[in-house]
Amino acid sequence: MSNLQDAIFRFHRQIPRKPYAAFQSPENTRVYSADAALACPFIQINGPAQVRYLVIDVDDRCVETACRQAGLDPTWLTVSPHRPGKIDGRGHAVFELREPVTVSQAGHRKPKVILKEVMRRLAAVLGGDPGYTGVLTKNPCSPAWVVWGSGKMHNLVDLLNQLKAISGSSTSPLKKPVDNGSRNVAIFDSLRHWAYRTWSKWPSLSVGHAECLAQATRLNREFARPLHDAEIGHIAKSVANWCWKHRPTTCDRGRDHHLTAGLSQRAAAQIAGKETATRRREATDRKVQDAFDRLFSAGHLDPSARAIADEAGVSRDTVRRWRRRQLALRHDEICEKGVQTVHQMVAGCCSQPAPSGNERPMDGNTAKPCPSPVDEAPRNLAREQERGSAGQREIAAFAHRPSPGEFGRRAAGLSQARPRVVSIAEPLPPQAAAPAPRDLVQYP
Repeated sequence: MSNLQDAIFRFHRQIPRKPYAAFQSPENTRVYSADAALACPFIQINGPAQVRYLVIDVDDRCVETACRQAGLDPTWLTVSPHRPGKIDGRGHAVFELREPVTVSQAGHRKPKVILKEVMRRLAAVLGGDPGYTGVLTKNPCSPAWVVWGSGKMHNLVDLLNQLKAISGSSTSPLKKPVDNGSRNVAIFDSLRHWAYRTWSKWPSLSVGHAECLAQATRLNREFARPLHDAEIGHIAKSVANWCWKHRPTTCDRGRDHHLTAGLSQRAAAQIAGKETATRRREATDRKVQDAFDRLFSAGHLDPSARAIADEAGVSRDTVRRWRRRQLALRHDEICEKGVQTVHQMVAGCCSQPAPSGNERPMDGNTAKPCPSPVDEAPRNLAREQERGSAGQREIAAFAHRPSPGEFGRRAAGLSQARPRVVSIAEPLPPQAAAPAPRDLVQYP
């Protein structure tokens, strides 16, 4: 077998188990089994996790001529047959790698970077379509195409060195190319990165639209097959609208106040957030208060939360929070007025003149002399001593009272005897002035 047949045989064994494929055009793509997909003119050549085949789509020139002029030896070429009015030799140039590159999260970063650089340089050298996604390729097993090639396998690093020797510096027309993306995505990414740097010079949105449209048109001219003007207009309008909407403004917020002078960015952002929240809450309170006043003026003395919410254009929870804040304000005002009233009363009492002597005004016009605290002192002392003696006797009686268990033991020996309890309200008898323990209860 020739090298090309070996390459086709390897392709048979390495296609995905259920690849994407299409019979008529790549737009009508669906999932087939491997055997059914091999009969389709268009087939998925690489799996979702690994890239083994590098495919370049050349539409504006002969792909064989492009490879010969660049000095490249692809594994195979799948070329469209001759059609009147079409360029002869249009097709796909396929380069098979000895070792596949893992493009999923499990793969290493360096091989992915090299792979993207190789794809970019291949498209630039051969004049490939930068909008080609690389998912579907022309099936080399289908009779719809003309296939030839050397069947050579390539090393990724050697292919990169060969391309560097051919192209030298970067030849990509776009400053930020997007691999495996369409022309729309490539223009969109390049345009938005350009707009991020120039939006501050736009005096108005209309000027931004015009500048984005001019830049998108310049980027579109770099493609071999430019997009339609309508698509370019939509892309430019989308980028200009987004940049104008999300531009930073110099509004009067907390971060612009003198309170944030000398603070860190985090502290200034916290103050700005609190200031913004306070202003929004005050604006909402004014809106709800105005709605309540309108309803009250219309004759609704006690409007419901739903009615106020519908009138103000807010939710009922917002109205309930507004009512709670109003009640809290009223409570604070009432408390403050009460404190002020008490202070006034105290100040008025202190400002009245004190009565002369020991005279205390009574009802009517009569007055009764008020006893002096000095005269009342002996009487109060005697009263307190009497209370203290009675309290000590009660405590002593409680301390010397027999326990329930001792009551039971004494009652077992004296069946009919009843204890005679000395009244603690009466003074103790002389013989009990210094009672022994448990002598307060006497048994006959």
